[in-house]
Amino acid sequence: MNAESRMPSREHSLRWLAAAIALYLITAGWNIGGKPVSNAEEARYAVAARTMLRDGDWLVPKFNGELRLKKPIFFYWIIAAAGSIGHAAGPTLLTAMRLGSLAMGMLALIATFLIARKFAGGSLSTGLVAAIVLITCNEFHKVSRELIPEMTLTACLTWAWYFALIALDRSAGNRRVIFQLLGLYVSLGLACMTKGPLPVGGFMVLPFVAYLVWTGRFKALARAGLWWGVPLTTALGFWWFFVIRMRGHGGDVAEFFKHENWDRVFGQNDHIHPFPWIYYFTIWPEGLLPWLIAIPFMAEWARSRHKQGEAWISSDGAKYVCCALGIAFLIIGLSASKRTTYLLTLYPPFAVWAALIWKQAIDAKPASKKLLGGVLALAVLLALGFEIVIASQKDQLAGQVAFFAEIKQKLNGRTLVTFNESPNEAIWYLDVDRPIGKVTPATLDEKFFKAPRTVLLIQRTKLVKIAELESALIIELERKRGRDVYCLAVPNSAHPPDPRIFERNSKEADTGDD
Repeated sequence: MNAESRMPSREHSLRWLAAAIALYLITAGWNIGGKPVSNAEEARYAVAARTMLRDGDWLVPKFNGELRLKKPIFFYWIIAAAGSIGHAAGPTLLTAMRLGSLAMGMLALIATFLIARKFAGGSLSTGLVAAIVLITCNEFHKVSRELIPEMTLTACLTWAWYFALIALDRSAGNRRVIFQLLGLYVSLGLACMTKGPLPVGGFMVLPFVAYLVWTGRFKALARAGLWWGVPLTTALGFWWFFVIRMRGHGGDVAEFFKHENWDRVFGQNDHIHPFPWIYYFTIWPEGLLPWLIAIPFMAEWARSRHKQGEAWISSDGAKYVCCALGIAFLIIGLSASKRTTYLLTLYPPFAVWAALIWKQAIDAKPASKKLLGGVLALAVLLALGFEIVIASQKDQLAGQVAFFAEIKQKLNGRTLVTFNESPNEAIWYLDVDRPIGKVTPATLDEKFFKAPRTVLLIQRTKLVKIAELESALIIELERKRGRDVYCLAVPNSAHPPDPRIFERNSKEADTGDD
C-alpha cells in the first residue's frame, strides 16, 4: 500500500480522534474558570506551584513557608508551567493551572482511543466509544478538572501500556521498536516522577508482566532493551530525589520512600482501610456512573458469547483488560491505604472493555447500533448536564473569593489560625506572608490565646459545641460560606477561657496528605 492510499485513512483517524477530544474539552472544560480551590489537597499543589513561579525555584516545592517534599516534582511542573503560560494569555492563574490537569486528561484519552482501536483491529468507532466511556465516567470527569496528580499518573501509565503493546506487536514481526520502547521507558519514568515507584509497579509493571505470561510472550522481554531502558526509567524517575538529597534534604527523601510508599501499603499512614478491596467496592460504583448499570450487561454478554463458543477471554484485548484492570485492582486493594482517586488509572482499561463489548454487540446485531449510539449520546449529555446543573451550584468561585477577601481585610496584618480544620484553602486565597496554622482544643491556648495578634477562624457550629469558649472570644466577623457560618474571633480579655478546654485530648486526625 503506497503513501497516497494510506493518507485518507490517517486523516480519517484524526477526524475521529478530534471528535473525541472535542467532546472531552466540552464536557470537562465547561465552566472550568468558575471552579474554586475547594479542598485541602488542591490547595497544597496550587500554592506550591504559585510559589515556584514567584521565587523561581523549580526544584524544591514550598507550601505555607515550609518545604513540601512529600511528592515528586513532575506534577508541580505541569501546573506551574500551565499557570505561567495560560495566565499570560488571559485566564486567572488558578484557571490556567487547571488547564494542565485538563491536558493530562486529554493525553490519557488519546492513549485509550489508540489502545481500543488496536484491539478492535483498527476500528475507529471502537476507539471513539472507549473515549466517550472514559470521559463520561464520573470520577475521570471530576479529576480531569482538579489540581491533583492522579490524572498525570494515569496519562503516563496509559501511554506506557500503549507503547508496550505496540512494541510487542512490532517485535513479533521483527520490526524496529526503538521508538516504542523509548516511549515506554520515558512514560514510566515520568509516572515515577509524578507519584513515586510504588504506583508504577502496581498499576503497570506487574500487570504487564502478567499479560506477557498469559499471552505466551514473556520471552519478548529479551528484546525489550532492558539493559538501557531500566536505567533510563530510573534516571528519569529518581534524578529529582538525588538532587534534593544533594541539596541537604536527605532525611526528607528517606521519609518520602518510607512514609509515602512503605507505610501506605502496611497501614501506618493515612487513608487507612485495612480490609482488602472492601472499601473500593463501596466507593467505586459512584466513580463508574453512569456506566455502573452497564457492567452486568457487559459481563452477561461476555458470558453468553463464551457459551456460544466464542472464547472472548482468550483474545489479547480481554487479557489486557483482565491484567490492566483486574490484576491492578487486586494489587492496590491489598494496600491498607485506600482512596477513591487511587483507582483512576483503572478507568482507561474499563473504557476499552466497554468499547470492545460494544463492537461485539454491533457486529452480532447491527440493528442495535442506533440504540447503543443513543446510550453514548445520553452519557455525554449527562456529563455536560452534571457540570451545568450540579457542579455549577457547588463551584461558587465568586463566593469563595469574597469570603476570604473580607477575612483578609479584617486581619489587618495579624496572624490567622483555623480551628480543627485544614487551613489550606485560606493559604491559597489569603496569600499572606505569615504562615497560617491549625489549632485543636489541645493547642488552642498555646497557639491562639497566648499568641499575640492572632485571629481565629472557626465554624459557628463548632463554637456552639464548645460553649465555654464562646464567652472568651470577641466575634469580629460572621459570614456564610457554603452551608456553614464561620466566625473570625480574637480573645476576650474580660472573660478568660475555661481551663478545662485545654485539658481535652484532641484525637481528630489532620487532613490526609496525598
